[in-house]
Amino acid sequence: MAGVCKTLITATLGVALLAACAPKAARPGADGKLPEGVTPLSYALALTIDPRVEHFSGEARIHVSFNKATKSFWIHGRDIAVKTITVTPASGEAITATYREDGKGFAEITLERTAPAGAADVNIAYDAPFAGGAAGLYRADSGGDKYAITQFESIDARRAFPGFDEPRFKTPFDISIVARAGDTAISNTGEEKAEPAGAGLVRHTYRTTLPLPTYLIAFAVGPYEVVDGPVLAPNAIRKHPVPLRGVAAKGKGQQTRFALANTAKIIEYFETYFDTAYPYDKLDFIAAPEFSAGAMENAGAIVYAETAILMEPGGPVSQQRGIITTHAHEIAHQWFGDLVTPAWWDDIWLNEAFATWMSYKAATAVYPDGGYGRETQLEALAAMDDDSLSSARRIREPIRVEADIEDAFDSITYDKGGGVLAMAESYLGEDAFREGVRRHMRRFPFGVATSKDFFDSLGQGSKHPEIVQALESFTDRNHVPLVDVRVTCDANTPPQARIAQTTFEPIGVSLENRTWNIPVCVNAYGLTGGPARSCAILSEPTGTMLLNGACPAFVAPNAGGSGYYRFSLDERGWTALVAAFRRLSPGEQIATLDSLHASFSAGRVASTLLLRGIESAAGAADLDVRRKAADVATELAWIPETDAA
Repeated sequence: MAGVCKTLITATLGVALLAACAPKAARPGADGKLPEGVTPLSYALALTIDPRVEHFSGEARIHVSFNKATKSFWIHGRDIAVKTITVTPASGEAITATYREDGKGFAEITLERTAPAGAADVNIAYDAPFAGGAAGLYRADSGGDKYAITQFESIDARRAFPGFDEPRFKTPFDISIVARAGDTAISNTGEEKAEPAGAGLVRHTYRTTLPLPTYLIAFAVGPYEVVDGPVLAPNAIRKHPVPLRGVAAKGKGQQTRFALANTAKIIEYFETYFDTAYPYDKLDFIAAPEFSAGAMENAGAIVYAETAILMEPGGPVSQQRGIITTHAHEIAHQWFGDLVTPAWWDDIWLNEAFATWMSYKAATAVYPDGGYGRETQLEALAAMDDDSLSSARRIREPIRVEADIEDAFDSITYDKGGGVLAMAESYLGEDAFREGVRRHMRRFPFGVATSKDFFDSLGQGSKHPEIVQALESFTDRNHVPLVDVRVTCDANTPPQARIAQTTFEPIGVSLENRTWNIPVCVNAYGLTGGPARSCAILSEPTGTMLLNGACPAFVAPNAGGSGYYRFSLDERGWTALVAAFRRLSPGEQIATLDSLHASFSAGRVASTLLLRGIESAAGAADLDVRRKAADVATELAWIPETDAA
């Protein structure tokens, strides 16, 4: 039939038969993806928002491209009450259309007549309720006042405006908001103009955004207080100024001062690290009176829970530490997530893991006394407990149904992901790893990228292509490697470490044995002095690593504590390592105690050896090591005396 239609259209009837021959639109998939065939090119959103009433209204003009003659197509929309809808091809008159939601976040648009392939404008006027709960465009209360705020990640922009609500679709947005006179109105970019829009109303028009996905769009309307911070002057990397502002509910604006005072240093740290300018024309950070997440990295308009960003002058150190890391995490996203965006939610781990890992690096630079140096390691070790369960998911888990999207925001994504990145940096070296990241920024600015794209950038930029398969093995496989290390010395050859890998199994858990490409780094210690470091990628069940230096007195099989693996030794190796515990770096001390505890829990070492390790760790100079000792000792307290021997 398709062949007959093509012949008739070409030979005789032309456009008149388009409607008869255009195929019915394919339905969206269970994973939440829209069918191929229609691509958004830009949005113009004109919203009227008053948080004191139950509904808001909007007009959305979506400039799209049809890749073929189209009679119907799907977009995203939830609880959108459409008043009028037309589709206007670039070369024709407006076509009346209908809009029908399916109750699952999708809407089918059906045209009265077929639109030809090519560019068109989809014009939709609508009303919508403020969303219930803290998702979509919703309302919050503070001090008797009403505030409107957004939380669109992951799939709730469709509650505020109809569109293509997937991260792969990055386009410019032109946004205007009509609000009550006296209300603050904020979006992603700086305000271009404010003009009267009727009795007691003001229309706020914002500069066109750089290409963004829908989940990074933001609106805030209400009696917010705005505190002006410094304007970042142009520098050698960035040619444009960046004004900073803190935004909070009435009476709370001054509590943004601590974050404001530290924002410039964080931005400048990331600009230097990425060798890429802060991309956007301003940065507002908005304390939402009610917020479901800790914070959200909307481009140029980050939203925070009040507890994550507000602080009275002279607040406690613990609160200062939390604000710095959360703020650094969200600002890191302005590059990793906003400037370069994952193509789909199965790669959201890279966004979150990278921002988590980078937040501690930035926090250490900005607040060196904050004690952030081992946070990535400690969080990765905690994630290993979840990762050792039979139910553990992979870092990069396929999205089969929409519910899988929310499941991706967990400790495996944030903490295991951060640990894997730290392992890659340790293996490659800080400079080589950073060059790979910079290459990634240069390859995909204002675009989308996959995990494979990032791994390739690291391999190319660092000049270590072997890191690609190593990272793939850790993101595509669940569970924790157990690396067994046995050192042999011979007078005629350099010292060697015989290494074997299996899957770590706690007692009572049976897991499939896997083989990873593990970047293993070993520190070999002599009787005195510092260690000799050796690294190799173990890609087979067993292998041999030549060790630098002379025959060691003992080895630390996880040099610096940066590897995402647990290790085991023979009795002689464990005894020598524990006896020399205080010569290890703090990261190695933590990794050693963790692996020793894991070996004990799996029935591989005696309690006497673990107790000696705890005793050594309890007397360590580093606070994180002492805390680790306390945690392990607390767990041992639950073991009956008859089971502890």
